[in-house]
Amino acid sequence: MAKRSAPPAESRAPTGARPSRIVIDQVGPALDGGRLPVKRVVGEPVTVEATVYADGHDRLFVAVQHRGPDDRGWVLVPMEATNPGLDRWAATFTPEAVGRHRYRVVAWIDHVGSWADGTRRKLDAGVDVASDLLAGAA
Repeated sequence: MAKRSAPPAESRAPTGARPSRIVIDQVGPALDGGRLPVKRVVGEPVTVEATVYADGHDRLFVAVQHRGPDDRGWVLVPMEATNPGLDRWAATFTPEAVGRHRYRVVAWIDHVGSWADGTRRKLDAGVDVASDLLAGAA
């Protein structure tokens, strides 16, 4: 049996960290599961898609981060739900220089958006939202 190497330090969860409630799956474009680079021409848009979901009814903020060969840092491009029933998200960025570009999909719980959605549903149903408004103000 082949020995597996540890994941890179930057991808390891901190000791004692809780597992993420968010799942990011089926990220593309990808060739051979991401083992081979996807090729593009400078100026040709790259549309990144992913299936992203979390447990519960919380609202998510999903984005693709990309950076070019200059390594000046990650550029954040918000993703939009293309098929909410299937939890599919997409965003497009355009490489502007020759060389290796990297991208990754990131997501987190949008606590303010989740609160606003829940409060709006209660208001629409005629439920008292006094405590929700206090929680939002806090």
